[in-house]
Amino acid sequence: DPPLVPITEVENVRVYENTTALPRARWVPLVNVEPDAPRLLWRLAWGRDDLARAAFVETSPPSGFTGAPGDGRQGSVIFVQNDPERVVLRVDAPQRGFLVLADQWFPGWQATVGGTPVPILRADYVFRLVEVPAGRSTVEFRYVPDALLLGALISAVTAGAIVLALVRLPRRKQLKDGAEDGYTGSPRVPSRSTPGKPQREFRHVHGPARLRRPGIRPLQLSRDGRLARSEPIPSPGRDRPRGRP
Repeated sequence: DPPLVPITEVENVRVYENTTALPRARWVPLVNVEPDAPRLLWRLAWGRDDLARAAFVETSPPSGFTGAPGDGRQGSVIFVQNDPERVVLRVDAPQRGFLVLADQWFPGWQATVGGTPVPILRADYVFRLVEVPAGRSTVEFRYVPDALLLGALISAVTAGAIVLALVRLPRRKQLKDGAEDGYTGSPRVPSRSTPGKPQREFRHVHGPARLRRPGIRPLQLSRDGRLARSEPIPSPGRDRPRGRP
């Protein structure tokens, strides 16, 4: 059993302190690689390893560095910021080693040491560990899950599509209204008429023209885009040969 020291007693409730309890954040000079999870848990509970000077990991650090026993000097760790999704610590290490944060390891957490991204290893089965250099450094843990990044990307794409639709909608409505009126912004093309007679005016659209006045054949466009000649449409009772009923 761990040594317990009585602290206080309140209404027949006694409070004890475990003097061998490890701090929430600590610096260790080395790590022990134990890939077998059941054995790792057994060594944490019943082993003789000094957990104040070493931490257990299931895989080797990507750098291949596992540390050294050191000369017995202790490192110091101070919390600079302690938020649910962001933790910043200042580490003063006597040599190259590792920072153990006794917060639950979970996917989505990212870490930087001195502003440089570093991998987070699972230490002592459930905690977080990062490699730190000798001397003073700042370590930051930030929770940025992939789902959050994906949601932000989808929101940005959706917002862009909405803005584009709002910009194009008035223009499309304007073109639609102009097509219904038989006008697409092309200049007026007057028809030939003799002096003293009112001119026949029309405006053309893409395809057969819509006439502004009755009695005019639809305007046709040639293949090179030029206007074809328009002829009057014979009205009933007009332009018939004389002498016929």
